[in-house]
Amino acid sequence: MQVRELMSEKDSASPQIVSPDIIARAQRGEREAVTQLFGDHLGTVHRFALRMCRDEDRARDIAQESLLTALKSLDSFRGDASFSTWLFTITRSHCGRLRRRSERESVSEDGDVVTDNAASEEPLPDALAAHGEVTSVVEQALDALDPEEREVVLLRDVEGLSTKEAADALQISVAALKSRLHRARSSLREAVRRVVEPTEFIDQFTDPGCPPIIEAFSKKLEGDLSVADCDSFQQHIASCPACAQRCASIQAVLGACATLRTHPPSTNLQTIIDRTALAIRKQASTE
Repeated sequence: MQVRELMSEKDSASPQIVSPDIIARAQRGEREAVTQLFGDHLGTVHRFALRMCRDEDRARDIAQESLLTALKSLDSFRGDASFSTWLFTITRSHCGRLRRRSERESVSEDGDVVTDNAASEEPLPDALAAHGEVTSVVEQALDALDPEEREVVLLRDVEGLSTKEAADALQISVAALKSRLHRARSSLREAVRRVVEPTEFIDQFTDPGCPPIIEAFSKKLEGDLSVADCDSFQQHIASCPACAQRCASIQAVLGACATLRTHPPSTNLQTIIDRTALAIRKQASTE
């Protein structure tokens, strides 16, 4: 089995490249440029906020606050990072403040911790097609991840930022990002394995001679395996059906993540986009 190269630095789907001219015009206060620049990123910012805070109303507020913050700070953007990376950094900051405030509010006056039931525990309908089922499982598993792991998957595997761009957006080292990413991918794979792996492989004990295949596969995607190690990896999965199937399951996870990026906006999301665009136009007209 030849493992398909998903989400590698070379062929990863990149976020939209913003013309420096559009940014310069927006910085000069040209309303048309401001509307185009921020309008092109509204859906992306909202999607990231929604996945991080898991609440539609809060995501709407965060998206609007983040974009307005970016608009007010636009003169400070110097292009050291991509515009998308800069926006994600701002949005993440707003998400973090909301999360910390929510954590404080989750403890009631008598000290009892209020359980967060945002992630659905309802079973998936049996009628779901295999691909749709994997995507649904991945969505639920994303909600269950630790926020630090969720955000790296959202930026790297859903939004398609490069490893360096994602690390810059999160203001962490590339090494730290990769460490979180490998753990998160392993967790997501564990959540979907019963959907995509044949029954005979599910409970099969890994042979002591098998490498930590999921971690190795994730490292391969990030370009962190040497040529020799990569050859050994390919030879192993060609001779080990269980490990080949495990790699197929992580490929299914990454495919589902990419699908999340292309989901068409719902009517509700389009309403949010329109409202935020209006707020940005009003703000721009006062500058």
